[in-house]
Amino acid sequence: MEGYVIAEIILVLFFASPIFIIIYLLIQHNKAVERQRQINEFLSQFTEMDVVDFLCSRGDFPLIKGVYILHNTEKDLCYVGQSKDVSKRVYNHFSGRGNADVYADYKYGDNFTVQIIPLENTDYVSLNLLERDMIQQYNSYRHGYNRTRGNSTVHYTVTEEYTSNGKRSIRTHEYYK
Repeated sequence: MEGYVIAEIILVLFFASPIFIIIYLLIQHNKAVERQRQINEFLSQFTEMDVVDFLCSRGDFPLIKGVYILHNTEKDLCYVGQSKDVSKRVYNHFSGRGNADVYADYKYGDNFTVQIIPLENTDYVSLNLLERDMIQQYNSYRHGYNRTRGNSTVHYTVTEEYTSNGKRSIRTHEYYK
């Protein structure tokens, strides 16, 4: 009788496990869809402008620390970059002192748009993290001008221990580069 119960349990687990796997995969898919919705909503805050308009009004831009997206609208390719002075860096790309492929396509007549995302308008703690997410979002490493997935993001934790009035205290600080 005992062997029969074990066999029943094994059969139930065997037939039920695909259901649990499907449920798990659906939950993961829903999380990915929600993350994508959040990123799309976030990006909708920042307008794209034609590169000619950008270059003409470049002097009017304040110093912006952030990420920029250069979108070749003819070929549907993007380049994502970061800078402590976005306006100057974007200008460099279209004057031959940036990504050579972007400049070549621009020089030979492709139309581009520029989108700027100031770091201060985000929840990101570093330009590297924001840039990496945008490179992934725009698929600009596999299907674009980026040659890397972004700068490496260094994350480290420092723990300090000290005694005050005979009490042991521990503080942890997290840093991002």
